Amino acid sequence: MWKRNGFISDKLYWKLYPESDEPPKCYGTPKIHKNNTPLRPIVSSCGSITYNAAKYLAIILSPLVGKNCHSVKNTKELSTS
Repeated sequence: MWKRNGFISDKLYWKLYPESDEPPKCYGTPKIHKNNTPLRPIVSSCGSITYNAAKYLAIILSPLVGKNCHSVKNTKELSTS
């Protein structure tokens, strides 16, 4: 729809177009320093259907992160605001 309406170029469309039909992979790394060794969930989108779009959006959004009055640096700042 964006390509058809001229919002993005053909080149950008094909750059963002999924090259795979793989879903993101979910796995866990153990927290060996805690009781019962719980898992820390990790979701890896490398090689997944959303990878190209996520990578492109990260490039666009990274200059904006932390540079406006609506950003918080850490949880302590969040709890005091």
